[in-house]
Amino acid sequence: MHEGVADEEWRQKLIQDDPRLLKIKYGSNVRNQAPHFLKLAPRIEQVQDEDYAFFQRFASRRSMMPGEKFEYTKEFIESLSWLPVLELAFEPGPTNDGYNSIDIRGTRDRLIFQNSAPANNPSAGLRQYGVYQSPGQYRVGVLVPEAWSEIQREFPGLITKGLAEIQAPGGVTKYEYELGDISKYTPIAHQLHDETEVVVAVVPDPGKSEQFGIEDPHHEVKRTLMRQGVPTQMTTKSTVDELIKLGADAGNDKMLNILSAVVGKAGGTPWHIHDMPGETDAFMGLDVSHDQSSDKHTGASASVVLSDGTTYAAESTVGQSGETFSAEHVQQFVRDLVFDFAMEQGTEINRLCIMRDGKISEDIDAIRDGLSELSAEIDIVGVRKSGQPRVAEYDGTHFYIAQKGVAFVSDGQGHAIIHGSGKPEIKDDNSVGTPQTYRITRHSGPTDIETLARQAYWLSEVHIGSPVRSPRLPIPIGYADKAASYVSDEIVSPGTVIKGPAYI
Repeated sequence: MHEGVADEEWRQKLIQDDPRLLKIKYGSNVRNQAPHFLKLAPRIEQVQDEDYAFFQRFASRRSMMPGEKFEYTKEFIESLSWLPVLELAFEPGPTNDGYNSIDIRGTRDRLIFQNSAPANNPSAGLRQYGVYQSPGQYRVGVLVPEAWSEIQREFPGLITKGLAEIQAPGGVTKYEYELGDISKYTPIAHQLHDETEVVVAVVPDPGKSEQFGIEDPHHEVKRTLMRQGVPTQMTTKSTVDELIKLGADAGNDKMLNILSAVVGKAGGTPWHIHDMPGETDAFMGLDVSHDQSSDKHTGASASVVLSDGTTYAAESTVGQSGETFSAEHVQQFVRDLVFDFAMEQGTEINRLCIMRDGKISEDIDAIRDGLSELSAEIDIVGVRKSGQPRVAEYDGTHFYIAQKGVAFVSDGQGHAIIHGSGKPEIKDDNSVGTPQTYRITRHSGPTDIETLARQAYWLSEVHIGSPVRSPRLPIPIGYADKAASYVSDEIVSPGTVIKGPAYI
């Protein structure tokens, strides 16, 4: 037990006591550990590995509808005893005390599509009006294993038809590749036409490659094409088989997700945010990546999104020590992603919002040190994804799934609970129960918590790869995590600025 890891007096006493050490497995490593430093912190993945039957029961019960959750909570509250000293009794019932509810979506449509037509959700806007800005003249490659003749014959036509339906027609060319060992996948980039902007690659479903004695092409295809500057949109055989069977067009949810991502990665703009609330010019998400296989933190990553939600860049490092940031990494991200990238876009950054995934209190000093040379106004916001209260609609008798875009704001405590997913995408009879919320906490900066909540919500509505069901979280957080995966998968080198949405 090294000096500095605990109170020194207690550490010396522990050394004298010479306690029995436990062998603890950290990912693939086994180390000796004093039990005094251990605490129970099971993850749901660990429960699943240890007892899958219990995990299934737990998962099914966890997916409760709002009314079920209330009844369980009510039963617990009713079991609490009277507190005579405080003369206090507990009475169950719904309350929003301490919070002001706001309807962020309201009646104003901030998402803009072709011919500046507004819509209140991405899928409706794409289907009714088409993309805000087509890539122009562009070429899409459709890459299919040579053995899958029906997909080769049918899928390129579906892509061509779908792109035309969302007002982004492009040239589509079919390419074949051979399934086998990894050496079969590396030369794929050399087959492509020089003007290919993006590739839709069809790969086996997860786990299927091993059944046929071949190497999974997903990673190598993505890596080798990205190394040549060609972004990819990956999809599986089972998904494409389903699309072909249905003769899918832009009205199909899975097809629309593919089409939107193709347009964005080819340089177009599927849609954008008009008049983002507040005065913020750019949003930067910070995240620490975690390798599940080794149970180690492998690097710091960041993404920047300009205020209209259409222009992005990301960067990831390696060698991150623990789950906190260093000032050097923050300085690097600010220099590369805020100053250099924004300057290239002709954008002046007068106000920057930093969104940290997790407990920002652990990183606040390093983040401030990293921002010390920045003259712009700074908002620093923490985003907590798990363990937050759920939001439901209540008519005085029953609870229902709430419309997405509802938030509960506590000015006094400087935080807000944001219901980022819900109706119309998630119905009352869904299989996942009450949607999760997330909490944002205002740590410092000039922007008030209500405006920050509105910004965070609208930033969840511009994920070009998911127009059908908007992600729960603001994209600067999700995109930083995806950038980290690009580095850990060796698709790009650490410290490389990834411009555009290729990593999404």
